[in-house]
Amino acid sequence: DVYKRQVGVNWCDAHHEACKLEHALSEDVVDKIDNTLGKPDSCPHGNIIPDPDGNVKPDNSTPLTDLEPSQIVEVTRISNEKTEILNQLCSLGILPGVKLKLVQKTPLDGPVLVDLGKCQIALGHDIAKLIRVKPA
Repeated sequence: DVYKRQVGVNWCDAHHEACKLEHALSEDVVDKIDNTLGKPDSCPHGNIIPDPDGNVKPDNSTPLTDLEPSQIVEVTRISNEKTEILNQLCSLGILPGVKLKLVQKTPLDGPVLVDLGKCQIALGHDIAKLIRVKPA
């Protein structure tokens, strides 16, 4: 991805590193980084970056857990950026831009089964609800 190529920070560590820098950089340096990255409107995990006035674009994504089985969707963002969650999803190949199909939902907030094309993966409900998607 652009962050890895241009900044040299891997996907799982980007949020943690950005939080450390957030209050240490001047506006001028932030603007230069923003320009270098092409003024992205979302972070590497797909979460929307507020504009300079603090306004955030509407998010039209849906939690994976709100879908009905057999829908094919594209992952738009991971709403929780805790390193252990990002590492788990990254190791499974579930990243923004990935297309998947919801195969099965278990009642009472049980696990969901998703098909990534080359494999099927069971995700706990708590993790699956952090995966935001849109129709593919």
